[in-house]
Amino acid sequence: MLEYFEWYSVFIINIPLVIIALQGHFFIRESRDRDVPRLDTLGVILSITGLFLLVYGIIKAGEKGWTEESAIISLTTGAIILAVFVWWEIRSDHPILPMRFFRNMSFTGADMAMVIGSFSTGALLFFISQYFQSVQGYSPLGAALRILPTAVLLMVTSLIASQISRAIGFKLPISLGIFLGGLGLLYLSFLTVNTSYIVTVGGLALIAIGFGLAWGPATDSVMGSVPESKAGVASAVDNALQVLGTALGIAVLGAIMNTIYLDRIDNLNVVASLPDWAHESVRSSIQAAHIIAGQFPQDISQQIVSGSREAFVSGMREAMFIGAIVITVASIVVLRILPTRIRHPQE
Repeated sequence: MLEYFEWYSVFIINIPLVIIALQGHFFIRESRDRDVPRLDTLGVILSITGLFLLVYGIIKAGEKGWTEESAIISLTTGAIILAVFVWWEIRSDHPILPMRFFRNMSFTGADMAMVIGSFSTGALLFFISQYFQSVQGYSPLGAALRILPTAVLLMVTSLIASQISRAIGFKLPISLGIFLGGLGLLYLSFLTVNTSYIVTVGGLALIAIGFGLAWGPATDSVMGSVPESKAGVASAVDNALQVLGTALGIAVLGAIMNTIYLDRIDNLNVVASLPDWAHESVRSSIQAAHIIAGQFPQDISQQIVSGSREAFVSGMREAMFIGAIVITVASIVVLRILPTRIRHPQE
């Protein structure tokens, strides 16, 4: 849709999906919780505010620097509010997030795996889509087609992984899957401006297999570790943590990438010699750099384009390397704390 229409056309894809989802009204049996708790209004407000400030602070730090006053205030305030949220949830008799669930390592270990998986896959798609388009020059459709095998492979592996975990337990598939995802990010941290697609797809495939191996079993572990009456809460927590992991992955690794991009750009003589308005535009993003480059003579234009590509790839490589370290450490933690078999709530 980006290939042939304006950018906002991508939201149209939601319309047929919503229409399909609404058909559930005719096929899904109604169910109700006999003991519906009161809405945890304070918990909702604290969680939304704390997460907003945390993510906003990380993004600001990537744009302005980690010592920027607004970033420090946002990060500190967000962390304090989230600490208050945890304190409130522990003491509330109707928590939006029952903290007792986290005492069960089948719940905590699997949720950690999904947060880390979302952290890395969200950041990966953020980087790779720009890498294919702004660095290697593919169209939006061309980039999407090159990413598509990753999604298919992840889906197929997820279906197989649930069967594997029921046979040999959950600990090994989940921790091994995360480790393979980290290995894939490490592989991609060696990309260059001119790396061929055949080489790149190897790292994408490794990540897809790894997180596909972890995703299905992790979901089964989360859902099996809570009482049936709280399955809706567990599902909501599961989805919320995945969204949080994706947001933090893009914010944290994106901030790291942007910091290095700015450092590399500021060291380019051709960029330093540009007028202030052009200089700031080139610093804002690789896409803006390409647009600005078209307004200058060919020799300057080529230097801006090549310099911004090298700067972007340098930042992307460093961010992926750091992401690989985080994921590898997480895989060891998950291997340590996650039970081989699900600990059901009555246990």
